[in-house]
Amino acid sequence: MIHNLIWHPNMSLEDAEKVVVREAFKFFGGNKTRTSQALRIDAKTLDSILDRIDGKKPEDYGIEAPIPRKKRKNEDKAS
Repeated sequence: MIHNLIWHPNMSLEDAEKVVVREAFKFFGGNKTRTSQALRIDAKTLDSILDRIDGKKPEDYGIEAPIPRKKRKNEDKAS
């Protein structure tokens, strides 16, 4: 659990969301799966929130971008 979030009475819900999502994303090292599980939201919802709040990539948070995995042969056929 993340306990050291900064909130104040004049903070909007949107600003509070930004703080929670950014801090959780940093806490889990840019791992979207772990972040979305901790926040109890769908991974697609997390992607949408991250894009909406500032469009930043993991590198912008000081987190190394994950190495893209190689496609398997059968994945090309499914597309």
